[in-house]
Amino acid sequence: MINSTSSKFDDDDIDDDELLAVCDDIPLKKIEPAVPLVEVASFGFPFEPYQIQIEFMRGLYSTIQQRKHGIFESPTGTGKSLSLICGSLRWLFDEIQSWKDEYEELQKPNESKNENSTDDWLKRLMKRKEEETAKEKRREELKVKIDLEEQYANAAKNTLAASIKKTKRDFDAKYRDLFHSDVPSKSDDDDIFTSKDQLKIDNDDELSDEELLIKDNDRKILFDDIDSPTKTDSIGLREKKAHIQKIFFCTRTHSQISQFIGEIQKTKYIDQLRLVALGSRQNLCINESVSKLKSLALINEKCLDLQKQKKEKKTTTGKRQKTACGCSFLQQDRVECLSNDILSDVQDIEDVVKLGRELNTCPYYATRAAIAAAHIVLLPYQTLMHKSTREACGIEMRDNVVIIDEAHNLPDAICSMHSNEISGNQLIDSYGQLSRYHEKYKNRLTAKNLLAIKQLLDVQINLIKTLCSKENLPIVYDSEKWSNLVASSNKTETSSTVDLIDYLSDAGIYVNLFQLIDYIKSNEITKKLHGFMSKYPVNKNQLLDEKKTNESALQKLLQKQTQKQLQQNVADADQLNKESTEQKISNSFAIFATFLGALTNPRDDGKIILIRKETLGQCSIKYFALKTSSFFHEIVNEARSVIVAGGTMRPINEFIDHLFLACGQPEEKIFQLSCNHIVPEENVLAIALPSGPQNIEFEFTAVNRSNTTMCGTGGLLFSIVGGKMSEGINFSDELARCVCVVGMPYPNIGSSEMIEKMRYLDSMKIKSTTTGETAGRAYYENTCWKAINQSIGRAIRHRGDYACLLLIDKRYSKTNISSKLPHWLANSFHQMKNFNEASNAMQQFFIQRSNKSTSS
Repeated sequence: MINSTSSKFDDDDIDDDELLAVCDDIPLKKIEPAVPLVEVASFGFPFEPYQIQIEFMRGLYSTIQQRKHGIFESPTGTGKSLSLICGSLRWLFDEIQSWKDEYEELQKPNESKNENSTDDWLKRLMKRKEEETAKEKRREELKVKIDLEEQYANAAKNTLAASIKKTKRDFDAKYRDLFHSDVPSKSDDDDIFTSKDQLKIDNDDELSDEELLIKDNDRKILFDDIDSPTKTDSIGLREKKAHIQKIFFCTRTHSQISQFIGEIQKTKYIDQLRLVALGSRQNLCINESVSKLKSLALINEKCLDLQKQKKEKKTTTGKRQKTACGCSFLQQDRVECLSNDILSDVQDIEDVVKLGRELNTCPYYATRAAIAAAHIVLLPYQTLMHKSTREACGIEMRDNVVIIDEAHNLPDAICSMHSNEISGNQLIDSYGQLSRYHEKYKNRLTAKNLLAIKQLLDVQINLIKTLCSKENLPIVYDSEKWSNLVASSNKTETSSTVDLIDYLSDAGIYVNLFQLIDYIKSNEITKKLHGFMSKYPVNKNQLLDEKKTNESALQKLLQKQTQKQLQQNVADADQLNKESTEQKISNSFAIFATFLGALTNPRDDGKIILIRKETLGQCSIKYFALKTSSFFHEIVNEARSVIVAGGTMRPINEFIDHLFLACGQPEEKIFQLSCNHIVPEENVLAIALPSGPQNIEFEFTAVNRSNTTMCGTGGLLFSIVGGKMSEGINFSDELARCVCVVGMPYPNIGSSEMIEKMRYLDSMKIKSTTTGETAGRAYYENTCWKAINQSIGRAIRHRGDYACLLLIDKRYSKTNISSKLPHWLANSFHQMKNFNEASNAMQQFFIQRSNKSTSS
């Protein structure tokens, strides 16, 4: 009986590999399907696209679909922004539609298959069970995505702003019909949100000593904690919002965000798109008592401080009730409503601020609340690149798309963002503020707070001593004497580079800097010092006393007749003095706190540069960030795709080496596309001019600066490479028919920053795609060529434009120069032997252009 049963279930005829594939829980490698060629019309380009724009959009779509990273180069004036918008949004909405299509397909019942009766029934059962389980899991995942998309779409449609605006319009119309005049505007006295009580609470000058006193930290849950994965509100009911698939679009400035929004409004996606533009409190805060502060650090701390305060306001019945926090604009229900209003229409930052004022609701927190539901999030570089800022905003990179426009200087920009410098005067001022605070309240502070302040003072004084001879520094603090202390006998600036850990050790800084930084943040030291210095300023009445002393007898006689005017002048002088003092005290300790954060970076990520000048106040300490990949690694490894785009991305190898390969991305995962210009080749003439009309060779190097026989005794300055005129400003048509680049703008190879950067790149042995060059030398060359390529694109702005590009230096005649120039210039570039040849070519070029214009 047993033997017969065993023979019935004999599996000897089943292949062992097949059995393992069925029984073992080993995921099979998923083969990515080929990306279909997207129809041009489906991109929704607002105009008839050029061929290069079609290639750009298709390349972008394919790159994102295949989860690759891309480097896209499209000359300025070729519709790069619109191509980025239409290509990426087409992919996003196709992705959303694919969820619905796949979900509908998974809802269908399984088709019955003709199975071989000889197959093992257990094998078939296990396989069917696994398929059903996987299918159900995928169904649930898709349903969550689809339901979330529909939920956010409906919330954006049913907005409070629309109903309020309609009600206001109806009321205004009825008022005009009844009274034949417009509704009177509301005065400041009628606004309950700017009442005297509000201003009194928000005024730093009126803070009591008790409020200025540092107490043991009793941290409360703030709005900033809402989007943190592990935080809820004070009653524990509000959970973190789920994020939908989105695209983060980064630019360098807020003005470029406005331009980008203008381009989006031209497309067909505007009606279905949910977009939010992020900004700082400086750009978005509508509480005047906060926005009036001079520095961003103080604005941030003041905002957080208000959230901890409970306030009362009068209700319509005359009773007083407590609001959620000290800022009347920050009420959770209104913030949620405003966030939906923001997503209901494509709006600029200025539009959001205006809407926030109409609804008496905080635009800053409303934009942050809108991130989860947005399809596109527009933000400056700094918000994305700084990890702490990214986390504070609730930005999630996982499986989302990052597009960075105007990225031609991105590697250097990342290092620049994470570099930090503090002057001797700023250190002296911050030390003076903290020491005066300590002296005032030392008998009222707890032992824990006294220890922390003493550690901060020790760090400050030790940093100051690294800039001067320790024995020369007076023991008693005197800001003027310290600032004017001779730090160097050398009249010219000198600098030295030090390893970060060695610098901290030599300075005698052995305390835990992470704990000190946390202490500064959690106890709002910057804000308390600002309040303290405002309440107890140094020489507060000095200006007024000097004015009275210097008054003549005649002035005293005339004073009775001009009393009012004189009082006004004194008040103005006091105000100017106060603003100057506030600016000073707002910045110095905040700069010190930021610099302290830079000193906590890993040892290999940067160096310390000590810059010494004649006096201590003029000296400075700089943390110079070196390792781009350290600050970009998390972004590129978490995102689905990272796209860097610009008008001139050459040399592209720098982006490959420092942004992708150094972050561990394989080379086959990097897609490159360099588009030609939309202008015909005959509309551009690029000439390398090695010599002048007298055959004197041009070589504009530092050695030849005094050589009058090469530029003559005079010169005409058009603009400086790397300055405002060389980037972001258009000189189309008759504004510029010839761009002359004189010399080659190599950076100072003897500067401490360049020496350390090249030494670091060589020591790290980063794989370089440039053959025959060390990584450091390649970086030095690339820095020069990026500046050149950015400058020569100023004159070619549209399809019908034309210009001559004159590169004046014999070094432009080297054989490999054409590979350094933008791709679209390759067939228009000519290396001339002498001045006459170049002059004749330019003459013929402009004659042909003139004849063509006349005939057309």
